Amino acid sequence: NEKKEKALESALLVDFEGKAEEAPPQELRVPRLDDLCVRVLAEAIDRHPALDHIKSEYVAAAVELINTKAVSYEKASKHIKNELFWKKSAITRWPDRPHEIAEHGMSWRRLYAEYHLTELFERYYPSKCGTNLEALIREVEFAKPYVQTVKFTQLRAQINLSKVLGNFQNLQTLNLTYGHRNIGMGYEKSLFGMKLDDAMSLSVLIGNSKALTRVTLKENHLNDESIQVLGSGIAKNNTITFLDLSHNKISDLGAQRLSNLLKRGSMLMDLNLTDNNIREAGAAHFASALLENDVLGTLSLRQNHITDSGGATILKALCENDGLQEIDLAANELGKETGEALLLMLQHNGHLSSIDLCSNKVVTDEKGELLMQALQKNTTLTRLDLRKNTSPEVLKPIKDLLRPRHVKEKQINRKRYQDGWDMVDD
Repeated sequence: NEKKEKALESALLVDFEGKAEEAPPQELRVPRLDDLCVRVLAEAIDRHPALDHIKSEYVAAAVELINTKAVSYEKASKHIKNELFWKKSAITRWPDRPHEIAEHGMSWRRLYAEYHLTELFERYYPSKCGTNLEALIREVEFAKPYVQTVKFTQLRAQINLSKVLGNFQNLQTLNLTYGHRNIGMGYEKSLFGMKLDDAMSLSVLIGNSKALTRVTLKENHLNDESIQVLGSGIAKNNTITFLDLSHNKISDLGAQRLSNLLKRGSMLMDLNLTDNNIREAGAAHFASALLENDVLGTLSLRQNHITDSGGATILKALCENDGLQEIDLAANELGKETGEALLLMLQHNGHLSSIDLCSNKVVTDEKGELLMQALQKNTTLTRLDLRKNTSPEVLKPIKDLLRPRHVKEKQINRKRYQDGWDMVDD
């Protein structure tokens, strides 16, 4: 009886006037049938990946309930296209990585595939029986249709790339660096750089590619022998327009091989050889190539050792070149002879828009006035970097002359970019 009385008291509420009121009964809600269906679909997504087959108004609720970590990539890649699912999958799996979707064709599915591929390769280690390689090839197949950019910043094991990536028909950008990050006291020289076997397999991959346009191989300890091997693949390829070989060990023989490629109808438009070991002879090879090639638009030999004579040879060749628009010869031990060639080139070249000659001794105070006169007549040049060449008094009028041209060029480029997006929207 005592328990019944207490239960009755708890069911009554007494207001401030002393009147007793019954507590409102709790509302019992029966779940909607469609809510139950969405919940079942979310829980069974790995067994029955039917997300793309439900009505659009239920998709967001279903994705919210899905445990993306429980869905195998094999199943998801084959059966799920929905971008909300791939967005959640990417953010859940890599919460600390930047998710710059614009760098992945505005597609979360592609972003996930490319991140997944990077993780597979950078964590791979070979096994004696080859099972790890077989597993890698099998998993890579699921990502193949969606991958356009491959970027590996720490390839730790030698993999036959032509075998693993050879069937990637949509591959457009390849960015590889062999080595280890954050290795600490475990450093060994042999762990870094592209070996000759790597160069051979990569050469085959490049030679067979039908869509590849950009190749970046910086910081790979590439030498002249590596370039000889890679060059055979590049020579067979007619789609690559951008090649970055910066921060390697390429010297004059490698420069000769690359310049020969430029002479043979190469489609390269941008060649970056910053921070290598190219000297005067290598500069002469590139000068010879510039006399025959009008496709290359940008050339960087920054931080090499081409010396004053090499710099002069290249600038003289530009008197007869109609294609190059940007050249970077900064930090190359250039001097008076290059300065004379610069004045000559400005009189004859009407296509070059940017020259970087900083950290040299190209322009003396005495030549400043002659350079100003040449720049006033040459109206196509919009940027000339002469920092650490001469006094600020000589540089100031040159900067004042070129600044309006540079601003106008940026405005034109911005308008072209916007017009391009407008055409896409239309």
